Amino acid sequence: MTGLPNRYALELALGTLPPQGSLTFVDLDGLKRYNDRYGHSRGDQLLRDFASTLAQRLGDAATLHRLGGDEFAAVSNEGALEHVERMVGESVLSLQRGGYEDCGASYGSVRVHECSDSEQLKHLAD
Repeated sequence: MTGLPNRYALELALGTLPPQGSLTFVDLDGLKRYNDRYGHSRGDQLLRDFASTLAQRLGDAATLHRLGGDEFAAVSNEGALEHVERMVGESVLSLQRGGYEDCGASYGSVRVHECSDSEQLKHLAD
């Protein structure tokens, strides 16, 4: 639906992340509210708009994946945590100004060198 790489692609990307790399899990807040209030087509459009807005803002600094539902993950080989987190915030503000006043996002980030394996990396980011 979003055209983003999926959970399987994320697993592959995590296997090749260098020590300076990072992972950020992002939950799109408010999706259920849009689905319930305006219908699933509006919720689907919110997902697509969030995905395209954030992916564009991340640029080459990180790759955005959709894990399912309202869950996303950004992988940065350079460890651009601050950039990723700032772009999440800017993307939400852009969506709110564009008619999704009730949407938001929550996220957690971790650097690869802080973890012993990809499972711990995912656990800490979540």
